[in-house]
Amino acid sequence: VTARLGTEEGVVAMTGLENGRCEFAHARPELNGQVSLPVADGGSVWLGTARSGAIRLDATGTAVEVNWPDSPVSAMAAAPDGGAWFVNPRQPWLTRLIAGNYQRIPLAQELMDAAAIQNMAIAPNLTVWLGTSNGAMALNGGQWQTIRSATGLADNDVQDVLVQPDGSIWFATRGGISLYRP
Repeated sequence: VTARLGTEEGVVAMTGLENGRCEFAHARPELNGQVSLPVADGGSVWLGTARSGAIRLDATGTAVEVNWPDSPVSAMAAAPDGGAWFVNPRQPWLTRLIAGNYQRIPLAQELMDAAAIQNMAIAPNLTVWLGTSNGAMALNGGQWQTIRSATGLADNDVQDVLVQPDGSIWFATRGGISLYRP
């Protein structure tokens, strides 16, 4: 069993976990400022970095795909359909990679500043959930929906989003935890 950790100093692989011990290996200092580690098909891992774009590592830790090498990726998520979603805080859209093709999905008018997006998660029904500094947003079927404290969030500053297998969503906010069941 191998676990990969993203740190300010780069990506580190932890091995030997199944034997009750932990060995660190494969430090990748060129991948510093790592922001996300969603797992993709076949045991590969996507790395979204603050300085080096998005990089996919195969199960051995070898970079097999590099996207936008000079651009930041502030949030990303692996989707149940095998796709991957990316946020570049400098662009007014989300990028979806599916079957080798890239799609740009415009952000909702009220979220034209992608820098406000702090995290993302994809639900089993492929709804894209974004945690922002001004609430949570969902993209489903081309339509945007916003959830804020006035409609049930503990606070508008959404620090993390966790989608459960049943489609319910946990939001970690500065003001507490909220559970949403669409």
